[in-house]
Amino acid sequence: MTNELNQLDPNQLINPPWIVKIIENDWKEYFSLEDLTNAKCRASAHHRRAPEKNLVMSKNGTFKLETVLADTSTEHLMDASSWREAINRMCDIVDRHLPGRYASDVANRWRHHAEHLQNRSDFKENFHLYLLYDIRLRRAYVHEFKDFLPNQFQWLVWENVKDEQRDKRILAVEATMNTMNTFRQPASVASRPHSMAPNFYYPTTNLNQSFRSQSSALTPSQATRANTGHPPTTSRGAPNNSAPSAPRGKCYICLSADHTGRACTDTTNGFLTKSADGKWLTPSNQSICFGYNGILGCQKTECPHLHGCSKCGSGQHSVQSHNTA
Repeated sequence: MTNELNQLDPNQLINPPWIVKIIENDWKEYFSLEDLTNAKCRASAHHRRAPEKNLVMSKNGTFKLETVLADTSTEHLMDASSWREAINRMCDIVDRHLPGRYASDVANRWRHHAEHLQNRSDFKENFHLYLLYDIRLRRAYVHEFKDFLPNQFQWLVWENVKDEQRDKRILAVEATMNTMNTFRQPASVASRPHSMAPNFYYPTTNLNQSFRSQSSALTPSQATRANTGHPPTTSRGAPNNSAPSAPRGKCYICLSADHTGRACTDTTNGFLTKSADGKWLTPSNQSICFGYNGILGCQKTECPHLHGCSKCGSGQHSVQSHNTA
């Protein structure tokens, strides 16, 4: 009779040997969770990873070995299902291959970390933020910051991730609006004859949607001009420059409208002072909320930072309403 305990599971996936080696070497190198998805593990059974060292020639003509770094540039684009597969597999590899008697404890801490993220009420809609948070923690754990426990939620890291993504969204909106303003008013259009000027409403929000909705009302020549990027004109053929300009708030450090707070080169504004580690602190060593001082205001339900003007500290207004007179 066949012994079922000795039967191989045909669906069992092979863990990438190079990741197993990283864990066996005390997990001192970062790797992307993309390489632990089911699809990548199936592929690793048929392909070998590139050599860990490359022989290259230096500027002075000598040869040396350089480490080939794994590509982690697209890890932040993973979906929730692939991330779940990968982090569970990572914990199993840590449990089996991390040297020392605490391997199971380390693996269980990361399992608890993954379970905690998945149990948060906004995990589904904010997965991209939780993925960035997870990447931050795993990078910190590898790079000699192992004095923190991954199973404890790191609130400062989480708030920093949200702040950075909010700032990116604001900059993206400003860039889009600036591009639209530039796109809509080239000087050469003012000299075009009236007969060549299309007479249609120029979109101020969604270009593609507005062009599609009006395509049936345009003549072939007008549609061609609209699709090639010519700006709108009034009924007299002059460019229509009445659209609102791009919103831009004041810098929360120096109050300039020419740059964002993150791009400010000042180190103090009389109230906030930049510390040696890059933190902006009040005279009482408190951290102030830059979201509160931005053009959109603070979006957090529970904010650990001071809600006050970053120029004077007043709790009655943000820096956007600060009177510089």
